[in-house]
Amino acid sequence: MKTETQTVPAGEQPAFPAEHVTVERYASGESKRGAPGMSLRDWFAGQALVGYIASHAADGIRLPRDEVAARHCYEYADAMRAARDVPTDVPL
Repeated sequence: MKTETQTVPAGEQPAFPAEHVTVERYASGESKRGAPGMSLRDWFAGQALVGYIASHAADGIRLPRDEVAARHCYEYADAMRAARDVPTDVPL
């Protein structure tokens, strides 16, 4: 069984790419499929969420609604992805 190679747009690469061997691989020795892992954007958003929740808890501040917190974390994730494209010699 052959699989097609897909081109992933810049910034959408998986955070933890992994190969996943399907059950057919063990049965026939032919089938192998790639598991892309989570996107880098999702990884950054998840990390932002951990800090977001921890900082609110530490300050005794009530968390906003789930969808508001999620939106804020994805905004941080998008900013982090954009910052990756900025040359390191550019002053902040």
